Parts: sequence; structure tokens; C-alpha cells
Amino acid sequence: MPPLNLDEDESSAPRPTRVRWLVFGLACATSFCLYLHRYTWNFVAPELQAQHGWSAGEVQQAYTLFNITYGLGQIPSGMLIDRHGPRLFLTLIIALWSLIIPLQAAGTWLAVAAARLGLGATQAGCYPALAQVTARWFPLAYRTRIQGLVATVCGRAGGALAPILMTSVLMGTLNLSLSITLWVLTATGLLLAGLFHALFRNTPEADPRVSPEEAALIRGQLEPVSTGVPSQLNAAATPRGNSNPAARSHRVPLLDALKLPSVWLIATMQALVAGVDTIYSSLLGIYFISRGIPLVKSGLLASLPLLGGMLGGLCAATLNDWLLRVVARKHVARSMVGLVSNLFAALGMLVLIRQSSPTAVACCLAGIKFFADMSQPCGWGACTDIGGRRGAATVFACMNAGGNLGGYLFPILFGLILERSPLLETVANIPQRDFTPLFTVAAGVYCLAGLSWLLINSSRPLPNSEAA
Repeated sequence: MPPLNLDEDESSAPRPTRVRWLVFGLACATSFCLYLHRYTWNFVAPELQAQHGWSAGEVQQAYTLFNITYGLGQIPSGMLIDRHGPRLFLTLIIALWSLIIPLQAAGTWLAVAAARLGLGATQAGCYPALAQVTARWFPLAYRTRIQGLVATVCGRAGGALAPILMTSVLMGTLNLSLSITLWVLTATGLLLAGLFHALFRNTPEADPRVSPEEAALIRGQLEPVSTGVPSQLNAAATPRGNSNPAARSHRVPLLDALKLPSVWLIATMQALVAGVDTIYSSLLGIYFISRGIPLVKSGLLASLPLLGGMLGGLCAATLNDWLLRVVARKHVARSMVGLVSNLFAALGMLVLIRQSSPTAVACCLAGIKFFADMSQPCGWGACTDIGGRRGAATVFACMNAGGNLGGYLFPILFGLILERSPLLETVANIPQRDFTPLFTVAAGVYCLAGLSWLLINSSRPLPNSEAA
């Protein structure tokens, strides 16, 4: 992988400051924590089945409640972030979702349902906010790579570490109860919320630690912002009475976004990809434990697909930045990666259904997730291409809203498929079902997601978006 820091202007004097890399670290930690906490459900679910006798359908219904509020909160969150900035917003939601995490194991249906709804509402705006952070704090030259590292690498790393930390370390080695384990994870989130509020500012211009040279570098300018040249980045923070047309149009980027066919297509693509993604976040714990795999090993096997996704996102982000330099039309570069990666993921699912060993299944899922998550940086990049600094969070929220529609519908579909699949045996009070029909459906969904990239054109931005 080429060096991450590609700032060609840093050799000139005076050298730009490096506050953007502190912002990068905070964004990575936020994405990591988001998935670390979200993937706790993978081992809360079998606990609910074993202790309370919930069926696979009941567990999946509880899981999907997250997606109701997560999906409904996307667009309002994106508009709020584009209007007021991500600093206070992210601080509050990180703290709130961290406090909700332990309530998922409450036991009663109403308590678990309330926890899932609350978790979805508080996590809804996280990635739209991080999309705005990357649009405002990093230049186009390596922005896709930054987005891949933040969203895919760090997010998937948090998801991969969740089963290892929960089952292999805290519950397996230290013999902590599920409830105490969840409270330990809560403490990590509260610490991050405090650090984020103390160290992050909404824009480079709002941060006194940022030199004019760094702010100019971030916007791809040759001259520093101290020359007095006005910028759209500053326009985003101007008062309501400002006569700048970009500042006035900043109020309702959603209306412009919904007029673009590519925004709807990105949302459709994300609905398909995120729908299949629920397999990794809600069913792998049940799959491995129902096949008699010990708890510690189950955690390790369930983490392999997330590690594959982490590597896939990193490769795709690097590949995107390279293609943007060699392909004349940037939307073609995005679509090439999105199409091919999803088709390979579909092929991997067809290979998976021929495997009988749980370890072989976990390795296949890691390969599938490698290709499936290669499309994630493409989606992030397309959203910032279309939204620019004016509406990146809103466009991303549209994509994520579509993703959460898929995240709501597909777990219900998968639960129904499993309940109607042949029963093999029952292990530890958990029925062992044949997953072949479910994995076959997932292969078809990946094919549709890949083909949708043929119609997405991210080269047409929002009006007055200062698209990068």
C-alpha cells in the first residue's frame, strides 16, 4: 500500500500542521467503537435463546428493531450534521449508545425491544457525521483511502474484536457474566465520547491548532487561506443572513439530493449489501454454537469474516484512489470496483454452500466479506463526490437509510428461511438448521448489488456543493 500521507505541499516552508491526523485517529476510534458495540448482539442472541427459549424468528425480530430507528434517524441526522457540524452530535450519541448496550441482555421482550430501538436511534447519525468529517478535513487526493480506513478497516476491526473480546477474553478467560462484559464495553464508549468532545472541532478553520497552510492543503489549494480568499468551507458556517448563495442553499441539501437518480440507486445498492451484512452481525453466533463449537472458538470463527472485510475495504480504498488518477471519469472508477467486488462475493457464497466444516465456512465467509466490503469505500466516495462539503452527510444519510431498509427486511426474511429450512439437530437448546437456502439467497442479492453500480453516476454533484 502506498504511504498514507500524500501531502505534496508539505515540503514547502512553513510546513503545514498535522491536526487532520488527530481527527483521523478520532474518526477511526469512533468507527471502531460503533461496530464493537453493535456486534455485541452476536452473542447476546444465543444467550436469549438458551435462557428464555426464544426461537430464531423471535431473535431476528428483536434484532430488526434496531434497524427501524436506525433507518428513520438517518436523514434527520444528516441534515442536522450538515447544518450544525458533527462535534456535539457525535459526542452525545457515543455516550448515549454506550449506556444502552447493557440493556440488550435485560431478558424481557419489552426491555430488549426498547434497548434495540434506542441503540438504533443513537447510532443512526454516526457514519453520516464521519462522512462529513472526512469531507471537511481531508483532500480528494487520498480521501477515499481515509474513508476506507475509517469505515471499513476500523469499523470491521471493531466488529471482529467484539466476539473475541466478549467471549474469548472477558467471558471465556476472565469468566465475567454477559451483563458485566457489556458494562465494560460501555466504559470504553464513555471514555471515547469525552476525548472526542475535547479534541475535535467541526472544521479546520474552527480549530486554532490548524495552520493556514494545513487548511489550504485540505482544500487542495496552493495558497494558504490566510490570503483572504473566501471558501465554501467557511461559507458553511456563515450566519443565516449571509448573501452567499452556497450558504443559503446549505439549508436544504436533501431536496437537491432526492432529485438525483444516483442517490436513489446508491440507496438501493446499500439496501442489498446491508441486508446480506446482517448475516454477519446477527446469525454467526447462532450458526457456530448450534454446531457444537465451544464459546471461545465460536468467538474466533465469528471474527474471521470481519477481518476479511477489514482487508477488503483497505484494498478497495487504495484501488479507488489509484483509479481516480488513471480513469478519466471518476464515477467509472467507483463503479468498476463496486461491480466486480459484489460479483466475486456472490461467487464466494456459491462456494460456501459446498463446505461442511464450520472452520471452512468461517474461512469462506472471510473471503466473501473481503470482496463484499470492497464496495463500501466506493459508496462513501460516491456520497462525498455528490454531496461535497455542503451535503456529504445528507447524501450519505440517504444511502444509509436505504441500507437500513434492507437491514430491517432481510433479517426477517432470513429468519423465515431458517425456520423453514431442514432441522438437523438441537445443540445446547439451540436448533441447528441447514443454512444452504439462506446462503443461496445471499448470493443472488450480492449479484443485484453489483449490477446496480452500472447505473450509479457520482460525477453529477449537488448544486453549490463545492464537490471535490
